[in-house]
Amino acid sequence: MKTSGETYLTFSIDEKPFAIPLQHIKRVVRAVSATTVPESSKKLHGVINFEGTIVPLINLRECLGLPSKDISVNDSFLILNTPQRLLAVTVDAVNKLYDISEDELSNIEIPARRNNNKSSSTITLKHHRVYGDEEGIIVIYDIEGLLNAEMTLQIDQLLDDFLKTNKGGR
Repeated sequence: MKTSGETYLTFSIDEKPFAIPLQHIKRVVRAVSATTVPESSKKLHGVINFEGTIVPLINLRECLGLPSKDISVNDSFLILNTPQRLLAVTVDAVNKLYDISEDELSNIEIPARRNNNKSSSTITLKHHRVYGDEEGIIVIYDIEGLLNAEMTLQIDQLLDDFLKTNKGGR
């Protein structure tokens, strides 16, 4: 018997499929140019203005250890509601919605680098949920785990500095 589940929006980065629970997605918008933030992490593309709010734009490619690329007009931004704030992430393509029940998901551990300095990085196991069907395996991305505490603090400081310098609103 199929248990109740959630609706997920699937998207691709570097032709790899991922999904996010639809409840966390505020909007999907066409990619626009981002304002770079000096001295920010490579995981932060910059900031965008979304409906009058300055929103950090996260580079998921960097977070996932995938090859970097510039934002293109063919990309999309997913505007996400997180416990801390609105965030935007860049994706190559938005695919489709899936209704997935709990019993259709599997838990796996995937090796992840703790920092991107290849000479001194530490490999850790990161827990993910996956869904498989005739189209392949889709990794369900954990929105609450998107930012670690260090990156959250860095974004807070960078946004505060950016807003003071540019007299904008959050």
